Amino acid sequence: MIGRSNNANSIILINKNWSNSFGTKTNFNFYFTIICYISSFVSSGLGNTIFNHFVYTDVSTLFIYIAILFQISTKTLRVPRILSILYIYIFFQTFLFNIRSLGDISIIKQYLGLVIFSISLFSFISINRNRIVQIVIIYYRFVFGITCVAILQTILCVFFENRIILTNIVFGNIFSLRINLYEPEILGIIPRAIGLSGEPGHFAILALPGVYIALLVLLGRGREFGLQNKISAWIIFIGFVLSFSIVGYFGLILSVVHILRYDIKKRYILKISVIICSISAFFILTQTSIFAKVDSLIMMLKDIKGYEYTTSDLTGYALVSNMIVAKEALKKSNYLGTGLNTHSYTYDAIIYNHFYSTQILMELNKIDAGSLFIRLTSEFGLPGIIAFLLFLFHYRLNKKIRSTPMKSINGMCLVILISYSVRNGGYLSQYLWLFAAIYYYTYLLQRKDVEQFILEPQEY
Repeated sequence: MIGRSNNANSIILINKNWSNSFGTKTNFNFYFTIICYISSFVSSGLGNTIFNHFVYTDVSTLFIYIAILFQISTKTLRVPRILSILYIYIFFQTFLFNIRSLGDISIIKQYLGLVIFSISLFSFISINRNRIVQIVIIYYRFVFGITCVAILQTILCVFFENRIILTNIVFGNIFSLRINLYEPEILGIIPRAIGLSGEPGHFAILALPGVYIALLVLLGRGREFGLQNKISAWIIFIGFVLSFSIVGYFGLILSVVHILRYDIKKRYILKISVIICSISAFFILTQTSIFAKVDSLIMMLKDIKGYEYTTSDLTGYALVSNMIVAKEALKKSNYLGTGLNTHSYTYDAIIYNHFYSTQILMELNKIDAGSLFIRLTSEFGLPGIIAFLLFLFHYRLNKKIRSTPMKSINGMCLVILISYSVRNGGYLSQYLWLFAAIYYYTYLLQRKDVEQFILEPQEY
């Protein structure tokens, strides 16, 4: 059940025993769909084979298909107004303004995929808006699990020299190139943790929501969610830090700054300062290539065409090259965008005009532009990127709103959406749509007096 806290300014979980919640049809629908989503998260970075047996072309997407078919069969699928507007705009902008797109199967598939992912997750949050706190707690426990795996993998790699890798054993990739992901990069001893993801950056972003909540727990605010175990919070935090991911650490700094800005109290300042300084020092001292990466990015921006790129410049090259493509796409489309899933076509037409063939590194992030901000600018022009920024700005809960779990979750989602969009450009992401939906509905719930939705007794 959920009830009022002693100070009547926050909502706390007072009954964490959810074992009896499977008794009703509504709860079965809720947990079945949750299991589909978690399975999709887990399989998204692990490949499509189990013990060397091929399962499906895209196992992660298959679970989303199962979820939406289940939602249709149980009549729990809803189309929020905000999604209707999005679908109509993309349809007109892509298929009517760029009529040739109607004959492109890849664009049609992308449009249908976008609809399926977004409508499934937005509908799920809409139907279960009174359970958003519970959903976040479930995700927090999921992050605890994957960070435990990440820490265990790191220990095994340090002591067994890459011979035992859990994900490779389960998914039949023991002798694959995935093993290179566990090379001891940090001080020549520690590999970068990837948990159950494909690379450290993806793992860091996947774990970021749990890290945000863990910070609240470590700062003494976990009672809002019924979470007070600081050992679990430290495990999540340590597993996340072991990713040594720049984008992950960027998200961590955003989280700390956001918590400090919205919940500024003297007793927090010292703790937060220690966290920031410790993480920064640890990262700089151990990630010996960080200065080389920063220096190469500066040199790259000074002389884009004359700079000789290497495999150590992959992130910088991916972002810079796709920015150039997006800039040209804007001009080509009169700043209206070239349409859904067309960035790769623009890339092919432009990239070799700006770089020598020897400079182009594997056409990095050709499809997703490496960043949602860059891809939206390229494919939907100024209207698209402005609309996305307005979404981020309009649906945030400001300092005037009293502190509640909904406000904390809303702030967490804002940090997540910004961090994801900086270094991920995929539209077909269950992660993106889940936290966009939570962000949207936490705003609506808080603005319409959240107590009428979530202070009623709930069987968990």
